[in-house]
Amino acid sequence: MRIMHPEDKELQRYLNQSCDEIAYQRIHRHLRMCSLCRGKLKNYMELDRLLDSMPLLEAPKDLPDRVARRLRYPESRPPVKRPFWRSELANGLIATAATFIFVATGIMGKLVTLNPEALGSDVEERVLQLYRWLEFISHQWLT
Repeated sequence: MRIMHPEDKELQRYLNQSCDEIAYQRIHRHLRMCSLCRGKLKNYMELDRLLDSMPLLEAPKDLPDRVARRLRYPESRPPVKRPFWRSELANGLIATAATFIFVATGIMGKLVTLNPEALGSDVEERVLQLYRWLEFISHQWLT
């Protein structure tokens, strides 16, 4: 029999007694059998205790006026409109440079011959990390 553990949000609602009675009883029964979820609940209780012991900070008295002034008169300038061809040219140059680097270093050949079954399940995650990294670099070059 497969045990369905409550999600973290459900455990938090259980702790705060903000879930309905059926969910409360289901989680209560589950906690009697599952030490893993009891440990999670204990961690949430400790976090609540720490948050309750922290002092509350008071907002500065002039905060509402400052917010209203900022909403009426924003200090930031509108973004500078760049010509369309400039971003297209930059994207093309970045794609060309990346392709050259991939081909020159032999990475392209290695990427083409990858066997995902042999490398494990984390290949997709690593490729996504590489994609995010390249996207970040491209974004930095364009701004």
